[in-house]
Amino acid sequence: MGAKDPAPLFRTPYGAWNWRLLSILRSEGYANVLWTCDGTDYAHGRTAPQVVKAIVRRLRPGAIILMHVESQPTVAALPELIRQVKAQGYRFVNLSEALFPPEQRMPRYQQTSPLLTYLGDWSVWSSPSESGGSLYGTRSRGAAVRASFTGCTFELIAATGPNYGKALVAIDNGEAQEVDLYSPTYLHRISVFKVTDLADTVHTALISCSGTRNKASNGSYIDIDALRVAGALLQAPSPH
Repeated sequence: MGAKDPAPLFRTPYGAWNWRLLSILRSEGYANVLWTCDGTDYAHGRTAPQVVKAIVRRLRPGAIILMHVESQPTVAALPELIRQVKAQGYRFVNLSEALFPPEQRMPRYQQTSPLLTYLGDWSVWSSPSESGGSLYGTRSRGAAVRASFTGCTFELIAATGPNYGKALVAIDNGEAQEVDLYSPTYLHRISVFKVTDLADTVHTALISCSGTRNKASNGSYIDIDALRVAGALLQAPSPH
């Protein structure tokens, strides 16, 4: 994927896909995004004016333009393409802004963030399937992580599996909600808990291991992959 994880967006090479591939992408937390305007800047002998004309004639609200950094006419075409696109009343936005409502464009903070405060015994589980290449996991009853944040929305991203147990999530010292992380097969980058109706102010979240599991599970592990908040993550207080 390169140095920066592009989740949740993915473009299949050459735009080729099938339903099995889409199912795998979804299980890994990705959405496959293709294009609506192809200027074929990669074609042999293509000129900058031809690229601009091919794209502009396909412009529609919400259009996604495909261009290639290694193609010779791309750089030459950009100034005129930008001028013509804006002249038609359109504006350029990134894919996240175009495809997702504001509540889904929340920044993601990895479990390694120094702003989080961990309590008890946690282990690092490295895996390329996770959003930051690793998880923090535990099966120690009472082990917890504390987060402080601003905004009205809080979301916990985690893996689930056949040996996973139940986590407890409490917001602002309220009653803890039980979150069952069991699944028959291992799944990654899953939104396992989300609250969207908080006051737009500073909040705290406490995520802890209950040490319990449902009858189908053969373990009581929980993990933290990442957190997403509508505002910003703040420095969580340390235990007194």
